[in-house]
Amino acid sequence: MYIERVLENKIKKYLKRKEIIAVIGARQCGKTTLMKHIFSSLKNSKFISFDDQKILLKLNQLLVLSGRKPKYWQPPRRFLKR
Repeated sequence: MYIERVLENKIKKYLKRKEIIAVIGARQCGKTTLMKHIFSSLKNSKFISFDDQKILLKLNQLLVLSGRKPKYWQPPRRFLKR
């Protein structure tokens, strides 16, 4: 069941612009659910979640290939030694 959020209408106002929209916040607060709901009614749009490690790896590869050094993201490391 989807719960309508106050932020939804504010985000929809920005969708007419050809810009990237980033939604940030605490874990498990509904960011992905909100954006998937909004994108379900849009045509010619692409939803990308950086929760997907494959997307992050691809972004990192593209930055390296373009000669740029990734600044904000590093590949995940193990927290526990085995």
